Amino acid sequence: MVAIKIPPEEGQPVPQPKPHVLMLTMPAPGHLLPTIALGKSLARQGIKVTCLSSGTVSVGLRRNVEDEFDQLDMTLGSVVEDPVAEPEHPTKLFSWLQKLSSEEMVEHAEAIFNGLTPRPCCFICDVFIGWAPMLEKKINLQRHFLITMSAASLAFMFAVPEFSKQGLLPRDLCSDSRKLVVPGLQTVPDSDIWEYFIKGSPFQMNEMIWVLENLTESMVNSTYLVNSCEELEPGVFEALREPIPFTGESARVLPIGPLETSFAVKDSERNEHNPLGTVALEKEQKLSGEVEQWLDNQPSGSVLYIAFGSIFSLPAEQIREVAHALEASGQRFLWILRPPETPQVMVSKQNFKDELKDLLPSGFEERTRDRGKLYSSWVMQPTVLAHPAVGLFMSHCGWNSILEAVSTCTPIIACSCFVDQHVNARFVVDIFRIGSVAKNPQGKYERGHMESVIRNMMEGEEGKAARNNVTKLNKVLRDAVSPSSGSSAKNLQQYVAEIFAMAKAQAFLQSS
Repeated sequence: MVAIKIPPEEGQPVPQPKPHVLMLTMPAPGHLLPTIALGKSLARQGIKVTCLSSGTVSVGLRRNVEDEFDQLDMTLGSVVEDPVAEPEHPTKLFSWLQKLSSEEMVEHAEAIFNGLTPRPCCFICDVFIGWAPMLEKKINLQRHFLITMSAASLAFMFAVPEFSKQGLLPRDLCSDSRKLVVPGLQTVPDSDIWEYFIKGSPFQMNEMIWVLENLTESMVNSTYLVNSCEELEPGVFEALREPIPFTGESARVLPIGPLETSFAVKDSERNEHNPLGTVALEKEQKLSGEVEQWLDNQPSGSVLYIAFGSIFSLPAEQIREVAHALEASGQRFLWILRPPETPQVMVSKQNFKDELKDLLPSGFEERTRDRGKLYSSWVMQPTVLAHPAVGLFMSHCGWNSILEAVSTCTPIIACSCFVDQHVNARFVVDIFRIGSVAKNPQGKYERGHMESVIRNMMEGEEGKAARNNVTKLNKVLRDAVSPSSGSSAKNLQQYVAEIFAMAKAQAFLQSS
């Protein structure tokens, strides 16, 4: 029997299916968690969300994420499942984030897309999903970007393809004195340049150039959703909305941050008029019992929390310098420590006790046992930072970590390791004035200098000023997500309305 489609009577509204959005992200927590946070905000507004990772999400992280999907029309999967896909070394990052060739990734993603119902009306992809343009053409669906970095990093990324064409990148830091001028950032110092664009680096520039060319090729038709707020980077956002000198095109940039990964939010305080909810941290949110018990026994504001992200760790020599500085400073500390070149996202190797014993100065653990704790597993960082005992954060300066620190009024000691973390660290120290840099004037991690920085940030006037500034910046972020007047909240509501409009237009076309 053949079904006959009966058109709606004249004047009757066209039935509208539930809007459906496809999201493409990466398994690295710094990218996955903001994507999940945005997806949850959309799902609470009545939008169905299908989130696909380009690589396999670690078991522990996936469990933490999916536990928060309660009663939401949202699913998380992988384009290609591979249970042993964790990176063995940071230079192998791209092979972990994308196991197959771009053509094969597109083939798998298209097959998944064709099985989705209702048909998605748009898809939102991470900036580093380099094969997304090919998928966009295959499925004929409008592509938007989620920028999990700062607006400053987006401005730099927009400029990189042109810098490459002009021969300004890759750069020899010893002999090249030509200036890199980026709108909104002015002259980019050599210290901000990503490792991919430095001559002699083990990282391959051609991989990153290909990704960033895809970022800018459809600028006019794309929307760039940025995990930041207008008031945090006003000059950069203003410059991003002007025609970009390198292309002559203007980008549509919507700051919608800070996303929920930075602010743990009470579900009971969300509603259709308040999709982000009240910005309020919940101590009971998945903090390791071992870590929580230790923190509960420390005085308020007395602990230096040390963590360098999910992918990178410090080289052995720098780890020892940090350890010497910690011991000499006499401060309490919680150190999320892994051996060098051991990504935290690895699930196959969790017992580092013997390796750490050989790595740290002889007797370090015994001498600091009464005031320090070493921990190697993954923790819910916003919850750690929210604990009353934590008063200072030594960080790699990933953008999520900075937002999480500001959300908990925690000053930062900046230890940038890779790519965008360098400009983030500069903003922490010079623009936001909420922290101090760990390296000495010669750019080295040296125990005497770090000891002085730790003491000054914990006990001195520098730390007092940073705490005052981070408290002010905290209010800026909270105001941005205020449902009644927040700039980011309004931008997100505008974007939600556009998704519903896209779904309505798609339903009309399918019914006509």
